Amino acid sequence: MPGGDKPQYVVMATDRKLPQFTGLPSEPGDLNVDEFILECKRSFKVWGTPKDQQGFLVGRACVGEAKAQVQLLNDANKDDVDIVFVHLREAYADKAPFSALIQAFYARQQLPGESIRQYSLALQTVMRRASDKDVDNKQLPNPDLTLRDKFIAGLRDQALRKDLLKLMREKNGSKFKDVREEALHLSGEYDEEIRSEPTMRVAMQTAERHSSPDSSSLCAQVAQLTAELAAIKGHMSQQGAASQQGTPFRSSYRPGGLPGDKWTPDGRLICRRCGGPGYMALACFSDYNQAESEAESVEGPRFILSKGVARLEKEIEFLQEEARENRQAIRLFLRDRSDENYHPQLARIVGGSEEEYNAAREMEARER
Repeated sequence: MPGGDKPQYVVMATDRKLPQFTGLPSEPGDLNVDEFILECKRSFKVWGTPKDQQGFLVGRACVGEAKAQVQLLNDANKDDVDIVFVHLREAYADKAPFSALIQAFYARQQLPGESIRQYSLALQTVMRRASDKDVDNKQLPNPDLTLRDKFIAGLRDQALRKDLLKLMREKNGSKFKDVREEALHLSGEYDEEIRSEPTMRVAMQTAERHSSPDSSSLCAQVAQLTAELAAIKGHMSQQGAASQQGTPFRSSYRPGGLPGDKWTPDGRLICRRCGGPGYMALACFSDYNQAESEAESVEGPRFILSKGVARLEKEIEFLQEEARENRQAIRLFLRDRSDENYHPQLARIVGGSEEEYNAAREMEARER
């Protein structure tokens, strides 16, 4: 450079962070121990990290239970990345047998409320674990075909299953990816994802705004509907108040009918056959002579209440008369009994007393 100045360099540090490792995967997206080790080796290769620093970085990437496992090693072993990897594999390796994994794979169904994308991801996760156990590919010769068939069989939507089976018959040799994409299209999950994007929402709202009617006309329609709703509410409240006060509400509304038709105070048609409100004689199944029913329908609840009170009064009078007859019968029974069988308590029950009974006995003796 001119002037003999040395070139100057600007060094920008890159973000070199290993993914965190918590131990056994607990949520979708968590790395298992093999995936974590592979990620660490790739990162160290790209960054050119010295061998003596790799063990320290792996220990810092472990959190929670995994960090406690690394802390069990002595200081010398913590710096040896190979020993750290072996220790983590022994603690968190997938020890489930192939039979248990394949059983869990076939037992997996789409859960209520679970999307097709989540369901397919869960199936792929279990299938990958089972494939890792089948090293020689003897037990799972075609994992993609097995995954495709199980994906269709585990769907909750029967109509969607039929459509996917029809697709398989039409397109022989369809792969899991093709069937999954078709299921997402048919179920509408792709449309929901597109509508959920912010840019698409803004575009759709802008289009709706330009294609909508004038705002002044909408305001006028809203005001008109609000006024009609208020009038209906006032009409209903007036009817309720009139019925609670016991006074019939005279409505100005009268539906069209035939000459000679009768109407209730609230505007309902009275049947010419039975006098019931709310229907014509053609729809009536009762007898012709029902003056009492007509009176009840016209007069309303007050007539029915007064009628019930009168019926109760008659029943009370009948019971009182029956009680008087029973008391008289008991008195006659006691009069025919001797003094030895006299029971003062029974005499008090029927309304008499011991003195009255003795006087009646003396009068009877004189008459004899």
